[in-house]
Amino acid sequence: MSDTLIAETSAVHAAVAGQSPGTLAWMRSLLACFAQQPLDEQPPAAFVSLLRELGIQAHELEVRGAENVSRTVVRACLGQGSETTHGWAVVDPTHRHIFTSPEGRMTDADDLRSWPDWVAAERCSVSGSHDIEDWMFWSAGPRSINFQIGDICNMHCIMCWSDRRRSGQPQEEWFPEVPASMVREVLERHLTEIDSVELVSYGEPMANPQFDEIVRAIGELGHCRRRPFILNVITNGSLLHRRQHMNVVRQPGYLTFSIDAADQQTYEFIREGADWHEVIGNLRAAVKHPERHPDRKIGVNMTVFEPNIEGVFAIGALAAGLELDYLSILTARRWS
Repeated sequence: MSDTLIAETSAVHAAVAGQSPGTLAWMRSLLACFAQQPLDEQPPAAFVSLLRELGIQAHELEVRGAENVSRTVVRACLGQGSETTHGWAVVDPTHRHIFTSPEGRMTDADDLRSWPDWVAAERCSVSGSHDIEDWMFWSAGPRSINFQIGDICNMHCIMCWSDRRRSGQPQEEWFPEVPASMVREVLERHLTEIDSVELVSYGEPMANPQFDEIVRAIGELGHCRRRPFILNVITNGSLLHRRQHMNVVRQPGYLTFSIDAADQQTYEFIREGADWHEVIGNLRAAVKHPERHPDRKIGVNMTVFEPNIEGVFAIGALAAGLELDYLSILTARRWS
């Protein structure tokens, strides 16, 4: 691309027509237009030249982050007319990012050196409202994906808002059970970007009829890319011995059992439909599984409220006795 670039073309002028030069909206329109050029004509230097053609001060900047990974970005002076920010902006023309801090101010080079994966953010007004602000985020791709894979549950827990919701709805109105094909499709789309996957549910994730197929798909895709996904699952633990559910321990990640008491009577009072001995048996089996991945962590979530608040230390002793990796203490909003 020559020094005259695409700045002399009608496409650029049309893209930014009617917008104040140097505002975030103007910059975003310019980036969108720039991205339409052939890939070999999109180096950061070309974007610098384009900005200069349009009267914006700009220069290239190399930012070196974690593990010595570097990226070339563009530092450009935005006009004072922007409603959300002003001053110098850091722009990544390759990914069409304008980097800002979570507070909405423009980030600088030192910020990017410290936080190389910081996403771009822009604060804007919600349509039809003058006092509500919304945040829009852009990044090259997600590093972690949380799948809400269903709504079916085999328990009726006294602190569970989802159970109360389901009790007043016909099952056809519940959240759908996510099929393995959908999980596979999403992960294939972001195969090289994702580090971790979390499987949770508005009910019990292992009650999803395709839970085993979902776990298998995650394992196969991790094998294909030669780097396993960190697979995190939050479960009530009652179904772990069913079908091939125990395969989850063969992959790295966190397996969290929701257990709210260290004694059978309190536990089964809180979780109607649960079998204390069955759940603890599944927990022991997961901990001692001969094919447990060395990076598979196993622990317990305890939701604390009036019926079980005296049992917090007993849960701690239980977790220690079972040689668990962690214990998480939560509070039930209804009684907190």
